[in-house]
Amino acid sequence: CALPISNKVKQRNTYIELLRIILMQFILWLHIWGHGTSNLSIFLIGSPHMAPFIVMLKLGVTGFIFITAWGGGNFYIKKVIHLLVISLFYSTSIYIIFWQHTDIYSIIKSFFPLNNQGWWYIQCYLFLLMLLPFINYGWNKISESIKFFLFILTFFYCYIDGFISASNSIDLKYFICVYIISRYILQDKIQNFFRQKSEVYAIVSLLSLLLLAYIICKFFPNQYLIKMIISNNNVLLLALIYFITISISKHSLNSPFINKLASGTLAAYLITEHNLIRTPLNAYLFNLSLYSITLALLISSTILISCILIEITRTLLCKGIDIKITNQIEKLTNKIVNT
Repeated sequence: CALPISNKVKQRNTYIELLRIILMQFILWLHIWGHGTSNLSIFLIGSPHMAPFIVMLKLGVTGFIFITAWGGGNFYIKKVIHLLVISLFYSTSIYIIFWQHTDIYSIIKSFFPLNNQGWWYIQCYLFLLMLLPFINYGWNKISESIKFFLFILTFFYCYIDGFISASNSIDLKYFICVYIISRYILQDKIQNFFRQKSEVYAIVSLLSLLLLAYIICKFFPNQYLIKMIISNNNVLLLALIYFITISISKHSLNSPFINKLASGTLAAYLITEHNLIRTPLNAYLFNLSLYSITLALLISSTILISCILIEITRTLLCKGIDIKITNQIEKLTNKIVNT
């Protein structure tokens, strides 16, 4: 039977954690071409053989939102505090390390990282977390007919209107839409319908995604069409992550080591997408990819592993501090509420 979505926390499955690591690697690889080129669609017109690979890498953002819904979308104060603490740590640390390449005003702004580092994903994810208690409460109270109506409405907005418009949505509205759609299709009755042959559906979704990208870039080299197919609003991305997740959920594995590695993936995004690192890093990797794509990908993978190890080290060194900060904020919150 399908794993239910409820207010209870699902037992941690290392296969899902491995998927997190892979998705973050996809994001880092995508940024080589996303940030390294001035216009990705024009690049793909000249390099149609890269289109299937690039569009597959777009799975990252949709995948992380879907996994949030897969886990039940529970809200924890500690999770929000951790997100704020880790963002503040890497924002200020990187500016301090590279202080010679910046100014005092940038260092001051680094203490307010959510609006000053270009971390659009962190901004959207934080606000999604804050809205989850309201979304989940309402979702559990409304009727099935209203759920279906909301599913159709958000699906149309995100994957029909957004796709035809080639929006490549990267805002909070997109996060909310994908979350609501995911909550709906993760219902037991829908999972049960696809579960038995989920691996087949995953392969079909993947091949459809790759072939469509190649055919459009090779035989219909139009910027508008290419922007459509490589946008986050491509429904084949959601279908692929849906069937992959269902397929791997049939198997269970608990590896504390891999789980620990997966917990450090967010640091890779924060470090590589920092204002002082993003442009020079991806420009270097893109130029390197023109010589050797394999070498550029390997270096990017090495960077991912390094960032994860940095975060694990930070966690070990600052564990007591993180816990104290979290506990103090929770105590203060409870004290204010109970006053």
